[in-house]
Amino acid sequence: MRKLLLILYLVSLSANAYSNALINSNWGRIAAEKGLDPFELYAVSLMESSKYSSNNTITPWPLAINAAGTAIFPRNRGDALNALARELEKGITSIDVGLMQINIKWNGYRVSDIKSLFDPEVNLRVGADILAEAIRSEPHDKTLGLGRYHAGYGNEPDRLARAYTYGRRISLIANRLRKYFGD
Repeated sequence: MRKLLLILYLVSLSANAYSNALINSNWGRIAAEKGLDPFELYAVSLMESSKYSSNNTITPWPLAINAAGTAIFPRNRGDALNALARELEKGITSIDVGLMQINIKWNGYRVSDIKSLFDPEVNLRVGADILAEAIRSEPHDKTLGLGRYHAGYGNEPDRLARAYTYGRRISLIANRLRKYFGD
């Protein structure tokens, strides 16, 4: 919840930092190709990999890694590759990588080399595919569809609760972004 509040607060402060015409960015272009809302796609990347910077802005971080619940924000690609190798050597297989935090255990098959997930465009394309599939899985419930990106597809009460919570957060962030960017 604190992360959501921080994202919402910093988005409101840093709208000008983001005003690089979202629609003309990779997010906008890839969202259009996949039939997604660019604000929702960007909101997912913010929720998944946001990194706070010293100038009161947040940004999705293309080198972000999450292994066993520990977030790692390498400064460069070399450090990211080394961090990923260390986590794999520990035997951790469920590792989230990049802007959209693509889980290599469940979605690594979508790329020929998991290292390519550190390429922002590759990661964004894979994440957009996963998000589009998640939304299509719930044609009558967009919130649940958005939430399936993070919580998966089971219908256990706990999983559904996590999916709805995540979906509401993504909608809230996307609506805030829409307010500052215009729609």
